[in-house]
Amino acid sequence: MRGRELRSTGLTRVETLPGSSIVTGAKTMSAAKDCARNESRVDKVNFGDLPQLLGYQIRQVQTALFKDFSDSSADIRVTPGEFSLLTLIDTNPGVSQTALMSVYKVDKSTLSLSIRGLQKRGLVRRVRGQLDQRFQSLWLTEAGVQSLQRIRRQVDRQERAMDACLRSGERAQLLDMLTRIRRAFDQTSLDHRERGRKD
Repeated sequence: MRGRELRSTGLTRVETLPGSSIVTGAKTMSAAKDCARNESRVDKVNFGDLPQLLGYQIRQVQTALFKDFSDSSADIRVTPGEFSLLTLIDTNPGVSQTALMSVYKVDKSTLSLSIRGLQKRGLVRRVRGQLDQRFQSLWLTEAGVQSLQRIRRQVDRQERAMDACLRSGERAQLLDMLTRIRRAFDQTSLDHRERGRKD
Protein backbone atom coordinates (compact mmCIF):
# COMPACT_ATOMS: atom_id res chain seq x y z
CA MET A 1 0.00 0.00 0.00
CA ARG A 2 2.81 2.42 0.90
CA GLY A 3 4.65 1.65 -2.38
CA ARG A 4 1.49 2.32 -4.40
CA GLU A 5 1.02 5.65 -2.56
CA LEU A 6 4.55 6.71 -3.46
CA ARG A 7 4.12 5.76 -7.12
CA SER A 8 0.80 7.55 -7.35
CA THR A 9 2.38 10.83 -6.14
CA GLY A 10 5.31 10.61 -8.53
CA LEU A 11 7.82 9.87 -5.76
CA THR A 12 10.53 7.21 -5.73
CA ARG A 13 11.99 5.40 -2.72
CA VAL A 14 15.78 5.17 -2.92
CA GLU A 15 17.34 2.56 -0.59
CA THR A 16 20.55 3.67 1.06
CA LEU A 17 21.76 1.90 4.20
CA PRO A 18 19.92 -1.16 5.54
CA GLY A 19 16.73 -0.09 7.23
CA SER A 20 16.84 3.44 5.81
CA SER A 21 15.58 5.06 2.64
CA ILE A 22 15.22 8.49 1.01
CA VAL A 23 12.13 9.60 -0.79
CA THR A 24 12.92 11.80 -3.76
CA GLY A 25 10.86 13.32 -6.55
CA ALA A 26 10.84 11.85 -10.06
CA LYS A 27 11.20 15.38 -11.45
CA THR A 28 14.40 15.86 -9.46
CA MET A 29 15.90 12.69 -10.91
CA SER A 30 14.91 13.83 -14.39
CA ALA A 31 16.58 17.21 -13.82
CA ALA A 32 19.77 15.45 -12.75
CA LYS A 33 19.79 13.48 -16.00
CA ASP A 34 19.30 16.71 -17.97
CA CYS A 35 22.28 18.28 -16.18
CA ALA A 36 24.43 15.26 -17.02
CA ARG A 37 23.47 15.55 -20.69
CA ASN A 38 24.25 19.28 -20.69
CA GLU A 39 27.68 18.66 -19.16
CA SER A 40 28.49 16.25 -21.97
CA ARG A 41 27.68 19.02 -24.49
CA VAL A 42 29.91 21.71 -22.92
CA ASP A 43 32.45 21.43 -25.73
CA LYS A 44 29.67 22.07 -28.28
CA VAL A 45 28.61 25.53 -27.06
CA ASN A 46 27.40 27.77 -29.87
CA PHE A 47 29.15 31.14 -29.59
CA GLY A 48 26.84 32.79 -32.12
CA ASP A 49 28.46 35.86 -33.65
CA LEU A 50 30.74 36.53 -30.66
CA PRO A 51 33.94 35.45 -32.50
CA GLN A 52 33.18 38.08 -35.18
CA LEU A 53 32.86 40.92 -32.66
CA LEU A 54 36.01 43.02 -32.22
CA GLY A 55 35.13 43.90 -28.63
CA TYR A 56 34.78 40.21 -27.73
CA GLN A 57 38.09 39.24 -29.33
CA ILE A 58 39.95 42.16 -27.73
CA ARG A 59 38.53 41.16 -24.35
CA GLN A 60 39.59 37.52 -24.90
CA VAL A 61 43.14 38.61 -25.67
CA GLN A 62 43.20 40.85 -22.59
CA THR A 63 41.94 38.01 -20.38
CA ALA A 64 44.59 35.61 -21.72
CA LEU A 65 47.37 38.18 -21.23
CA PHE A 66 46.25 39.07 -17.70
CA LYS A 67 46.06 35.40 -16.69
CA ASP A 68 49.54 34.71 -18.06
CA PHE A 69 50.81 37.87 -16.34
CA SER A 70 49.31 36.79 -13.02
CA ASP A 71 50.58 33.19 -13.29
CA SER A 72 54.14 34.19 -14.18
CA SER A 73 54.42 37.12 -11.75
CA ALA A 74 52.66 35.82 -8.63
CA ASP A 75 55.80 36.19 -6.50
CA ILE A 76 56.25 39.85 -7.51
CA ARG A 77 52.67 40.81 -6.53
CA VAL A 78 52.23 43.51 -9.16
CA THR A 79 49.06 43.72 -11.27
CA PRO A 80 49.00 44.82 -14.94
CA GLY A 81 47.52 48.16 -13.89
CA GLU A 82 50.22 48.67 -11.27
CA PHE A 83 52.89 47.82 -13.85
CA SER A 84 51.59 50.68 -16.00
CA LEU A 85 51.63 53.04 -13.01
CA LEU A 86 55.16 52.08 -12.03
CA THR A 87 56.33 52.52 -15.64
CA LEU A 88 54.80 56.00 -15.89
CA ILE A 89 56.34 57.09 -12.59
CA ASP A 90 59.69 55.62 -13.63
CA THR A 91 59.74 57.44 -16.98
CA ASN A 92 58.31 60.64 -15.43
CA PRO A 93 60.09 60.97 -12.07
CA GLY A 94 58.37 63.50 -9.85
CA VAL A 95 55.11 63.32 -11.79
CA SER A 96 51.99 64.57 -9.99
CA GLN A 97 48.91 62.51 -9.29
CA THR A 98 46.85 65.04 -11.28
CA ALA A 99 48.96 64.39 -14.38
CA LEU A 100 48.49 60.63 -13.97
CA MET A 101 44.72 61.11 -13.66
CA SER A 102 44.62 62.78 -17.08
CA VAL A 103 46.50 59.84 -18.61
CA TYR A 104 44.55 57.06 -16.88
CA LYS A 105 41.18 58.78 -17.26
CA VAL A 106 40.06 57.55 -13.82
CA ASP A 107 38.66 59.44 -10.87
CA LYS A 108 40.89 60.74 -8.09
CA SER A 109 39.75 58.22 -5.45
CA THR A 110 40.48 55.21 -7.69
CA LEU A 111 43.98 56.41 -8.55
CA SER A 112 44.69 57.42 -4.95
CA LEU A 113 43.77 53.91 -3.78
CA SER A 114 46.20 52.35 -6.27
CA ILE A 115 49.04 54.68 -5.31
CA ARG A 116 48.43 54.11 -1.59
CA GLY A 117 48.70 50.39 -2.22
CA LEU A 118 52.06 50.85 -3.95
CA GLN A 119 53.19 53.08 -1.09
CA LYS A 120 52.27 50.55 1.60
CA ARG A 121 54.38 47.94 -0.22
CA GLY A 122 57.31 50.34 -0.34
CA LEU A 123 57.36 50.68 -4.14
CA VAL A 124 56.42 54.38 -4.44
CA ARG A 125 57.03 57.46 -2.27
CA ARG A 126 55.36 60.87 -2.24
CA VAL A 127 57.29 64.12 -1.83
CA ARG A 128 55.50 67.36 -0.93
CA GLY A 129 56.40 70.47 -2.90
CA GLN A 130 58.57 73.07 -1.17
CA LEU A 131 56.57 76.03 -2.48
CA ASP A 132 53.15 74.40 -2.43
CA GLN A 133 52.56 71.74 0.22
CA ARG A 134 49.43 70.59 -1.59
CA PHE A 135 51.54 69.43 -4.55
CA GLN A 136 52.87 65.91 -4.17
CA SER A 137 55.34 64.38 -6.60
CA LEU A 138 55.65 60.64 -7.05
CA TRP A 139 58.91 58.70 -7.19
CA LEU A 140 59.89 55.04 -7.32
CA THR A 141 61.78 53.65 -4.35
CA GLU A 142 64.71 51.30 -4.85
CA ALA A 143 62.34 48.39 -4.22
CA GLY A 144 59.97 49.85 -6.82
CA VAL A 145 62.75 50.02 -9.41
CA GLN A 146 63.73 46.41 -8.74
CA SER A 147 60.12 45.18 -8.93
CA LEU A 148 59.60 47.05 -12.19
CA GLN A 149 62.74 45.50 -13.69
CA ARG A 150 61.56 42.00 -12.74
CA ILE A 151 58.04 42.49 -14.06
CA ARG A 152 59.37 44.10 -17.24
CA ARG A 153 61.11 40.85 -18.11
CA GLN A 154 57.75 39.06 -18.00
CA VAL A 155 56.12 41.76 -20.14
CA ASP A 156 58.93 41.54 -22.71
CA ARG A 157 58.41 37.76 -22.84
CA GLN A 158 54.72 38.30 -23.60
CA GLU A 159 55.60 40.82 -26.31
CA ARG A 160 57.96 38.33 -27.97
CA ALA A 161 55.25 35.64 -27.86
CA MET A 162 52.80 37.98 -29.61
CA ASP A 163 55.41 39.05 -32.16
CA ALA A 164 55.92 35.38 -33.03
CA CYS A 165 52.25 35.19 -34.10
CA LEU A 166 52.50 38.20 -36.41
CA ARG A 167 53.95 38.61 -39.90
CA SER A 168 56.45 41.28 -40.82
CA GLY A 169 54.90 44.74 -40.47
CA GLU A 170 51.72 43.49 -38.75
CA ARG A 171 52.78 44.67 -35.28
CA ALA A 172 52.89 48.30 -36.40
CA GLN A 173 49.57 47.88 -38.23
CA LEU A 174 47.89 46.29 -35.21
CA LEU A 175 49.14 49.01 -32.87
CA ASP A 176 47.85 51.66 -35.27
CA MET A 177 44.42 50.02 -35.54
CA LEU A 178 44.06 49.57 -31.78
CA THR A 179 45.09 53.19 -31.21
CA ARG A 180 42.46 54.42 -33.66
CA ILE A 181 39.77 52.30 -32.00
CA ARG A 182 40.71 53.67 -28.55
CA ARG A 183 40.67 57.24 -29.81
CA ALA A 184 37.24 56.72 -31.34
CA PHE A 185 35.86 55.79 -27.93
CA ASP A 186 37.75 58.60 -26.22
CA GLN A 187 35.90 60.98 -28.54
CA THR A 188 32.60 59.15 -27.96
CA SER A 189 33.00 59.56 -24.18
CA LEU A 190 33.80 63.25 -24.66
CA ASP A 191 30.69 63.73 -26.81
CA HIS A 192 28.54 62.04 -24.14
CA ARG A 193 29.95 64.33 -21.44
CA GLU A 194 29.33 67.40 -23.58
CA ARG A 195 25.72 66.37 -24.23
CA GLY A 196 25.25 65.73 -20.51
CA ARG A 197 26.36 69.29 -19.68
CA LYS A 198 23.95 70.75 -22.21
CA ASP A 199 21.03 68.68 -20.88
